[in-house]
Amino acid sequence: MKTWSYFLTIPKYPQETWDNLEFGLRKGDNPQVICTTTPRPIKIIKDLIADKRTVETRGNTLDNTANLNPYSSKGCSQNTKARG
Repeated sequence: MKTWSYFLTIPKYPQETWDNLEFGLRKGDNPQVICTTTPRPIKIIKDLIADKRTVETRGNTLDNTANLNPYSSKGCSQNTKARG
């Protein structure tokens, strides 16, 4: 079984959100999760990164520019520059 968690740092109760997601991984021989999120230093993220089964990759929005349409790329670029 495979599942995708999108922005785990956003829900009011991220640990409970993760716990419920794990219920969906009870079947199968090789359960896997892809978790894409903003890396806020909350407990669940720290715990996931510390887990030896976790494979961590990092990137930013602009790393994906080649896969976005020009309108989206321009908006992302302007938003990133405004924050940085």
